[in-house]
Amino acid sequence: MKKNKIPVLLEHEPWKRCYSISRSREMEKWYGNLLELVKENSQVKKSLSQMQTQKRTVMAKIVLLSRELNENSNGNAHDELDSAKEEIEMLNGKIDYSYERLEQLPGEIENANMELLKSTIKHVYENIAADEGKLKKVNETIEDKRAELDMLRKERDELSVKVDSMYSFMHNTVGSKEMEKLDRKFFK
Repeated sequence: MKKNKIPVLLEHEPWKRCYSISRSREMEKWYGNLLELVKENSQVKKSLSQMQTQKRTVMAKIVLLSRELNENSNGNAHDELDSAKEEIEMLNGKIDYSYERLEQLPGEIENANMELLKSTIKHVYENIAADEGKLKKVNETIEDKRAELDMLRKERDELSVKVDSMYSFMHNTVGSKEMEKLDRKFFK
């Protein structure tokens, strides 16, 4: 299965339909795991973008503070510069961690996706096996009903021919006026 390009099942419409029809606890566990990893991946990317923007802002602030310190010998600028440098170091640590996490997450997502696929396949085959037995019984019942219906149609046709023949004999033998009297007498 790893040779095939397996889509992320959470985003795959055929899998979603299958999951909405029937699911197992194991599938739900891997679904939750995969969902958390996909969310984390998205959050890390968003956070990384925000930290990079923040880092650019702090770097611009450092340039201004350095100029202020060098050109005007502003003592407050030195403290602010130290604070900004600490913020850059903190951001660099978080950015590095985010990049490491972004390198790890695709593998974790792929593994969770593969486990979800395996549990789905197992569950689907269990359902197919169970449903095939039920389907066989339903088909047998349908065939029995068809045979019964065929027999009833045959009986209906025979009775219809019999009734038509007898009525025709009576009508031809006694005439239409006499048949009307007999019909009123026997079919009240």
